[in-house]
Amino acid sequence: MEAEISIQENPEDWSSYGTLGITLARLGRNDEAIAAAKKELELMPLSRDAILGAQALSDLQQIYTVCGEQEVAIDILEHLLSIPGFTNVNELRISPFYDPLREKPRFQKLLETAG
Repeated sequence: MEAEISIQENPEDWSSYGTLGITLARLGRNDEAIAAAKKELELMPLSRDAILGAQALSDLQQIYTVCGEQEVAIDILEHLLSIPGFTNVNELRISPFYDPLREKPRFQKLLETAG
């Protein structure tokens, strides 16, 4: 995978870990996907950069969603909506990416209270 090559060439390239994690999640390699996303967040935490760290956290949330870890994904979404970044209620409402979460009462409540 291209992201693996990028990581080999530059192991500090935090965004490549997110790309790798999302790819692995879609391939059903959940443990590896989550580990890659956690590595991304380790390299780019919120404390280092609020915006880029929020992107890394968003990648982790997306990976948990794809991996079927919906409650953990919703926990992260709650946090993402409470901080500056690109995650917003309108995106959650219309993006088909969040379809796996739509029937979850916590997700529905999140849309109501945050919007």
